[in-house]
Amino acid sequence: MNQTELPLVLIGFGNVARRFVRLLDETAERRDFKWKVVGISTRHHGSVIDAGGIDVARAMAIVESRQSLDRLDAAPRERSGIDVIRQVADAMADEAAEGRLVCIETTVLDIDRGEPAVSHVRAALESQAHVITANKALLATHGPELFAAAEQVGAQLYYEAAVAAAIPII
Repeated sequence: MNQTELPLVLIGFGNVARRFVRLLDETAERRDFKWKVVGISTRHHGSVIDAGGIDVARAMAIVESRQSLDRLDAAPRERSGIDVIRQVADAMADEAAEGRLVCIETTVLDIDRGEPAVSHVRAALESQAHVITANKALLATHGPELFAAAEQVGAQLYYEAAVAAAIPII
């Protein structure tokens, strides 16, 4: 079977994002798509971009040992999450136009301003990427604007993450 491959951009690579990647691996035989991580941006561990695919196991080991992801990047430099999203989207314009580029946003949220999450989600949607965010508060404060932006470019905007299993989603 020829499965669709989804390039993923991970904005935030803490516990939630790393567990997400592990779940993708653990459930590979039950999914009808393949995936590869093509960009990672973190506040504390730098960033890496590789359109061919990042060695995620190595990236996790680097972050968990509190080192910089820059060592995985062919052209390491300081980049914001927005820079990573835009650079990946430029490099993978065909995938974005075909609706296959996905941005997973799991950054720490300033609940009063919605930042940096709102800027990351806007940049991803402007790049025609689908977005999955763990920041439900972001959608409580900026939801109508972001869902409208997603609809305008034909992208999907999803949210999910749980603090406790007994707490229902929005």
